[in-house]
Parts: sequence; C-alpha cells; structure tokens
Amino acid sequence: MQIDLIFPCYNPPKDWHLDTFNNYQEISKSIPDVIIYLYVVDDGSKNGVIQQESIDYLKKNIPYFSFLKYKQNKGKGYALRHAIHQTKSEKQIYTDIDVPFGVKSVLDVFQALEKGADVVTGLRDDMYYQKVPFKRKIISQVAQILNKLFLKLPIKDTQAGLKGFNKIGKETFLITKVNEFLFDTEFLALAHKFKLNIIIVPISLKPNIKLSRIKINTLWRELMNFFSICYRINFKKR
Repeated sequence: MQIDLIFPCYNPPKDWHLDTFNNYQEISKSIPDVIIYLYVVDDGSKNGVIQQESIDYLKKNIPYFSFLKYKQNKGKGYALRHAIHQTKSEKQIYTDIDVPFGVKSVLDVFQALEKGADVVTGLRDDMYYQKVPFKRKIISQVAQILNKLFLKLPIKDTQAGLKGFNKIGKETFLITKVNEFLFDTEFLALAHKFKLNIIIVPISLKPNIKLSRIKINTLWRELMNFFSICYRINFKKR
C-alpha cells in the first residue's frame, strides 16, 4: 500500500529539511507496512531561502521523495493542486511543512481514510483559539458564521491545515479554483455538495508553533474569494 504526503512551503525556517526528515521518519515507523511518498512543493520562496543542499539531503535520506517548485508565489491552494496533480497513490494527506498539528494527527487522518472516508478534515480544539491572536480568533468565528449562512456547511472548522482524501476526494480537490487560504473552504463545500463521506478528526496545535499574521489586503481578497465560492456552490451544477 502507498500513500502520498504533501508538504507545501513558502520561505521555510532554517533546518526545515531536518525537521521534515524527522517527521517523515516518525510517520513511516508508525505505519511500517505503508509506502509513504513525500512531495514537498515550494510556493515561490525567495531566492536563497531553500538551498540545494537541503533538497539533496532529503533526496538522499527519503527513498520516495519529490521536490516541486516554481518561481512566483501563487498561494497554498495553487501549490497543493500543483503537487496533487502529480500524485499517484490511492490516498493523499496534506499539511504544512512544520506539521503544526503533530504526527499523531496525521496518523489519525490516515486511519480515518482506512475506515472508508472520502475526505478527512481536522477540527482544531479550543486550545488553538486560546493561542491565536484576538484578531485571528474573531476572523475564524466570522468565517464559521458565513459558512453556515451562505454555504450551509455542517462542518464547523474548514480552515484547519490538515486534510486527507481518497481518489474521489482528490478529483474534487482538483476542481477547486481558489489559490489562497479559502481553498480549504471551497474544497469542503464541494465535497459536501457532492455528498462525499466526510470524517472529522480532532487535532491540537503543537507547542511553540508560530502563526503568520493576516494582512488587511489578504482579508479583502479572501472576502472576494468567499463570494466566488458561494456563487459556484449555490448556482453552478459542477
């Protein structure tokens, strides 16, 4: 059996390759009978941030590994579609390159896929919202209200950066259009619309994980993205 693990990244921290290898090793040892093919996709990091030596280290130490890149930063949604188009396994799991919710959460997603889920999505616990800045907490709460009102989504948390899917879920993911943060919401809205079997697993943020700040212009773009998602879900057949 083989599964694809996809790590998108943009300007990763120093020694990111060592952490990536350690996380890969821990996951592999937990499911030794499964071949794990790791894809790292660089979403247009600045010149010099990702060194060739780091890529060579991963190629040398991980038997099933691909490094994908392009020059211009285009957003996490674009990066994931770019990588997932190239995956070949029956199941895929994606999360950020620092594995912010820990290896156990990745394994929980894998187990849910093994039980027959088409799509698995993480549900961040209350501790997550106690750790994030107040503005980010408010944004999350507003997003949940909008998702319920306009998209009729029964899923409380759409933006957790850990998801998995089988072949049907993959086909659905690849028809998403949003390049930035709300690609997650679009994906789950489409999965719900097509009546896919969605399983939710609780996840917890690891200690000392730093969350990026959300800029005002990003909020504006995401609001436009949200309305485009609403139009697509509510008024288009496919």
